[in-house]
Amino acid sequence: MSEAPQSADVAWLARLRSTLRHTPARLLPCARRAAVACLLRPSRTGGLECFFITRAAHPGDPWSGDVAWPGGRVEAGETDLQAAVRETREEVGLDINAGFELVGALDDRPAVRKKGIAMLVVRAFVFLQTTPETPPLVLQTKEVSAAWWVPLSTLTSDCPSPLPLFAVPVARLSTRIAILVRMRIREPFMWMSFI
Repeated sequence: MSEAPQSADVAWLARLRSTLRHTPARLLPCARRAAVACLLRPSRTGGLECFFITRAAHPGDPWSGDVAWPGGRVEAGETDLQAAVRETREEVGLDINAGFELVGALDDRPAVRKKGIAMLVVRAFVFLQTTPETPPLVLQTKEVSAAWWVPLSTLTSDCPSPLPLFAVPVARLSTRIAILVRMRIREPFMWMSFI
């Protein structure tokens, strides 16, 4: 990971930094909150990669099997940022207080599951890895069934057809259909308004 990100990724990261620095994240009032961490790192080929997880499958869990960023509910007495850091450490074993730079926060988004009703609000924080190597992952298998890094170029440019296959077990049939996979993985980046 010694190479610098490629120029397109450098421009994307610079635009993201500028946007997050000059535009405060929109806060939605909600009693139930969750926080997630969008982790970026330089790749060995010179681009940027983004970290994703597949949530473990549990009957009755509305988020079961989702492709997501690591994170979870904000506990009483902690901030959204503290929750994102804690949940990332608990779910995948990464301490993002060390070796990652906080780039900024994204606008809150309602998490809608049951009958179109927002169950909670999610705040996402973007982090950039600053160390040459990513520490080994330790997945909490009760919460996370898989984790992987996806080249940012795959997400920010027109997706090739068919979408490249990732060796990731999935729990939902919808994640096996290429167009749905593409939208589920690209959605967080559309959230950032960069694609």
